[in-house]
Amino acid sequence: MFCCGVCNAVFTGIYQESVFTTQCGHLFHAECLRMCFNKQFLNQDVVLKCPFCSLFVDTAKLIKLHLQIDANWKDTASALRKQANRSIINLDETLMNNSV
Repeated sequence: MFCCGVCNAVFTGIYQESVFTTQCGHLFHAECLRMCFNKQFLNQDVVLKCPFCSLFVDTAKLIKLHLQIDANWKDTASALRKQANRSIINLDETLMNNSV
């Protein structure tokens, strides 16, 4: 799962969702990136910077990403979370048994 470097929302892959990457590789919603660039412009910044790492951004080199995210990603994430929790419980039990 990937999330926006500004709002931290997970990209859902919905076709209306515009996602861009900067030259430094950070991902942003188009609207989040636009909002950050507008703030920089209003502050009379000479160059635009990545909202995440502050590296120079050439807007002509922004890349629009066409994400194809599995429609069942929430179910997959939930199953992985449950599996991880079970593993943690098993490790805790092993530690408790070995320390006695």
